[in-house]
Amino acid sequence: MDGEYKADRALSEAERLVNVRYLGHCLHENRSVWNSWTMGWSSRCRDCKVEIQIDGYMQLRRLPDDVLAHAWSQEHVKTAASPVNGAQLRYALEREGWRVQFLGVDGRTACEVRKGSTCWRTPFFDTQAEAVVEAGAMTLRNYTFNACAKPRSLVQSPH
Repeated sequence: MDGEYKADRALSEAERLVNVRYLGHCLHENRSVWNSWTMGWSSRCRDCKVEIQIDGYMQLRRLPDDVLAHAWSQEHVKTAASPVNGAQLRYALEREGWRVQFLGVDGRTACEVRKGSTCWRTPFFDTQAEAVVEAGAMTLRNYTFNACAKPRSLVQSPH
């Protein structure tokens, strides 16, 4: 990946994870659509209740599927492609108690996140944003699972 914005590519698994969990974006597919004579076309996610307005199509009796899909795709942040969104993700990780550090070699960047005794380091990427997205996804894939998998206190049998 060259780090440029690619509007036509699908979100990676890492981007989907951090978009939903850290940046609060809706990626559900279960949506309703309606046209109000005062507001125009609108759409709402039936799962998380996020609502968007779709400008410019008020006169149409039916909203084309591609227009609806495009309107929702504008809500999906391509975090690995945008330095601004990468910075937002970095601050979101820091708010959750992760220390974020970048490592650079030959123009490529890796990201290390640390919380307590847990530390995750990504492979090297072309941009800082791509590295922090992968680091954020690593915290969701690994830390959350491991935090829940801690052994409970053992009760010894009297026998």
